[in-house]
Amino acid sequence: MYTKSNQLISLQNPFQQLMPFAMQWLSITEDDLFPINQLPEALPDILKRVYQIAKSKPDILHKFQKQDYLLDVDELRFYEDRVVFLVENQGCWTCETEIYQADPAIYVNHQQLKKDKSETKLVHERLSAFLTTFVLQELTLSSEYVFFEIDDLTFFDEKGLLIQPLWLDAPHVWTGIKANFHLINHSILTMIDEDSGTGFAGTQSEAMYNLLAEIGGEI
Repeated sequence: MYTKSNQLISLQNPFQQLMPFAMQWLSITEDDLFPINQLPEALPDILKRVYQIAKSKPDILHKFQKQDYLLDVDELRFYEDRVVFLVENQGCWTCETEIYQADPAIYVNHQQLKKDKSETKLVHERLSAFLTTFVLQELTLSSEYVFFEIDDLTFFDEKGLLIQPLWLDAPHVWTGIKANFHLINHSILTMIDEDSGTGFAGTQSEAMYNLLAEIGGEI
């Protein structure tokens, strides 16, 4: 049984496991990380850590812009005591958070370009929880090989593969979406919304390509 109590990324401090996982998935070393002192001082500490990875190499930022769009540093929109840092891929919403804090709340603005706090709604009380969902989503969809029509984990279970819960009931802008992320055989990331029965799988491993091709359509 896969529960939050045995997921690989902890609820209390998700970035403790997320950062090394993302770095390994993207083949990034500590030496590659973007210097934190070159990022805007006002950014929340937890968001700076995402940018350290996203800005580590020239080809990495676009991997955080596959489904939704992480703004580049020079595109960040500061107003009052907040910063807009994420845009939905079709421009339906933006996400913003409070500046000069370690792990503040995260808000969504469906009016996108209106700089008015009254238009925003709380997504989650902890930016780190939301960013964990976002990072895993983008890692899945920007993998070397990506497949859709991954409806559940039955296929992997029947193959006798190691299935590890990574991040379950992941917080999302849309309250109706509760994606579950699992790690299969240390080399496949799955993102499945069990309520809707839709899901994706991504891998960097050529050896896993043929396996995924048995159950999903390649993107």
